[in-house]
Order: sequence, then structure tokens, then C-alpha cells
Amino acid sequence: MAGDLCTRDQVRRFLVKASSDTAQNDLIDELIPRASRMIAGHCEREFTPTADATRLFYYDGSGFLSLDPYDLRTVTSITFDVEPGESQTVITPAEYRLRPLPAPDGVFQSIRFQVSRAPGGPWSDRTIAIRGAWGFETVPEDVQDAAIKTVAVWLRRDAA
Repeated sequence: MAGDLCTRDQVRRFLVKASSDTAQNDLIDELIPRASRMIAGHCEREFTPTADATRLFYYDGSGFLSLDPYDLRTVTSITFDVEPGESQTVITPAEYRLRPLPAPDGVFQSIRFQVSRAPGGPWSDRTIAIRGAWGFETVPEDVQDAAIKTVAVWLRRDAA
């Protein structure tokens, strides 16, 4: 399932379940999305990849835009004024910088806009649509491990 931080097989391997023991498969399948949402929400990160999506943000004109809770891999386009009836403006890569640089996890968490476009003025309090690739390219191993162990702990509590 999209957004899942681990798989049933990974949980089963961690629990050292025999291939014939499928009694908890449905429960594992139910718990994985719950654990994945909990971990992503707690970390305020987007650990699973989305190849092409548009996300909307409100921009206050400060020159800085936090992308929380999303993580951006690549930008296809950034468009200001996407509300109905507004005159849309697509900005060029020369008018913004993705942060942090370098991106240690391969994702960006904020954008700095060109100063002449940013503070107050006509660009303040606008809706921005950012189209691009979101989330980590692959789920980080430590995040996968946390999801596997969370599901395993929940399963053991259920069995008790």
C-alpha cells in the first residue's frame, strides 16, 4: 500500500514466523498503515516516494517557505496565485533556492525566494502550488526498522 513504511514479509521475518503460520497476516496488513502514519506524523516527514504531485502552501511574503510536513525531491514548477480567479505566476529556478543545501537526505524541507519577490508587497499572503517529486526516494532503513518493530510490539500486545 502507498505510504507504508514496511511490508508484511519484513514484519514476518522479524518475528521469525514460519511460512505456514499465516494467522496474523490480516492483522499485520491492518497495523502497517497505522504504524506508518504514526511514525510519519510524529517525525513530520514524508518517508515514502510520490513521483509527481502538486502540493498547496500559503506564503506570507517573508522570503521563506517551510514545506513541513512534506519532503521535496525535485521541482517541476512553482506557481503563485492558484486560487480561482487569480492571475497565476510561474516562477523560474533563478527566483528561488531549495534548502538545505546540500540535502543530506536527498530531500528539501524549505524554499528561499528571491528577496525582491519575497518581503511584503504583491507576493505576500498568496497561495503557492508546488509540483514535483515528493518524499524520500526509498524509505530509510532506520525508519523501516522502526515501523517493523512498532508492528511487532503491537502484535505481541494483541497476542497477550
